[in-house]
This record gives sequence, C-alpha cells and structure tokens, in this order.
Amino acid sequence: MYKIICLALALIACVQAFVAPMQGPASGSRVVMQMEGRREFLNAAFGAAVVAGAAMPAFADGAVSTATVQRARGIYGGRIEDLKSAVDAGNIAAVAEEINAFKLFASGAYAKKSPADKASQKLVNAAIAEIEDGIKTNNAGKVKSGYAKVIEAGELNYSDFKYDGKDRAYSQGYSSDFDWKKGDAKKGTIYVR
Repeated sequence: MYKIICLALALIACVQAFVAPMQGPASGSRVVMQMEGRREFLNAAFGAAVVAGAAMPAFADGAVSTATVQRARGIYGGRIEDLKSAVDAGNIAAVAEEINAFKLFASGAYAKKSPADKASQKLVNAAIAEIEDGIKTNNAGKVKSGYAKVIEAGELNYSDFKYDGKDRAYSQGYSSDFDWKKGDAKKGTIYVR
C-alpha cells in the first residue's frame, strides 16, 4: 500500500514538472515605494534597540540558602566570639579592626528575611551601632555593652563554633572548599578519604 502511494505521488510530481507556469490576471494597481529617510530609519532602529535591550528584573534569591546562613554564622560569628578577650580587656582598636565581621554577620546570618530574622537583625544592628558609637567616642563601656547585646541577640555561643570532646571526634570538619569549617581543626574534625 505504501509503495502505491509513493508511486502515485512521484507520478504527480513528474507531471507537474512539465506543466508550463500560468500567469494570473494582471492587476490594475501599481506599487509605489518611497525611500525612507535616514532619520526615520535610525529612530526605528533606536526604538527597537531600547525595547530589545530593556533590563529585566534580577532575581538573585538563589544566593540565600540554609548553607549560606550557616556559613555566615560560622565565619563571622566565630570572628565575633574571638573578640571576647579583647572586649574584656578594653582593647577598642582590636574591635575596630573587626567591625566588618559584625556587619557581615548581621547581613549574612539573617539573609532569609523571615519575621524572626528581621526582628533579630534589628536588635543586632542596634547593638552594632552602639559598638560603633563606642569606638568613635573611645568608650570601652559602650563597646562592651554593645558586644554583649550582639552575643545575646545573635544567639552566639562559643560552643557553636568550637567543638570539644566526643563531638569533636565525631563531627565532619569539611567536605568541600566552601565549607566554613575548612582549615580550622578547632571547629571540627577533618575527614579526607
């Protein structure tokens, strides 16, 4: 059956190949074209470029995840915790050198923007402002008070960043170059296979 259909189509194609083309009736209208000016062309081209090149809104939500929040808490929270002895000693210069750790902690640890995160971030930012004010006025008491508020509001606990005992022996230290515990044996045991 298939061969018969193919043969019929081939026969029709051969017959059509030898039929002279027919001309349709002549139309009475004439085509009139005029040259478009350079200005009109450039305006149209510019308009098309503006429409085609319009910036689309960026959706960069993929950069915020539980892992990035934990990373911010681990890295910057650990740096904040390490300042405890300097704050207790009244060493304002050491705190001033690490003020960016406070700011990066506030922005990274609360990046998910949940209502609880927003409330905690507001408290942490207020405490950071108090620390900055203490640094500007060289007031160790304000720095110490602000530091205590950051530790409390940020729920920073030294044991969260430094593993001891059995927990240290059974914890994974890192599995990639991006893990926040990489390179610091105090933060966890390193298993490489």
